[in-house]
Amino acid sequence: MRFPLKPECRKGRPGCVQTAQRSWRGEETRRDGYCRYPSGPGLEKKGLEVVDGQQVMLEARMIKTKDEIELLKTAAAMVDAAYESIARAIRPGARENDLVAVANQVLYSLGSELVDA
Repeated sequence: MRFPLKPECRKGRPGCVQTAQRSWRGEETRRDGYCRYPSGPGLEKKGLEVVDGQQVMLEARMIKTKDEIELLKTAAAMVDAAYESIARAIRPGARENDLVAVANQVLYSLGSELVDA
């Protein structure tokens, strides 16, 4: 999630990111920034140190419990069913929207809570 860059959230502080958009010619067209931790500066004012824990969390997320593995298998089976339905529905002249609708119908009917196109 991105939050507007506050004056106290500057380049170099953990969680603060500066970006620059460039044109196709490579010219900088817009400089922007955002703070991943909107409460970071306020916590620092209270004497707490805010550090970037992203790498630690990424490493922890690599380790899966048995339940997580089963859920991943279930999700993969749901997607396999959606692709199979798309393969049966695809024809010359088929519209992308119609195929997306096929995938959505299959995924929701199998219990998906969120389908992202």
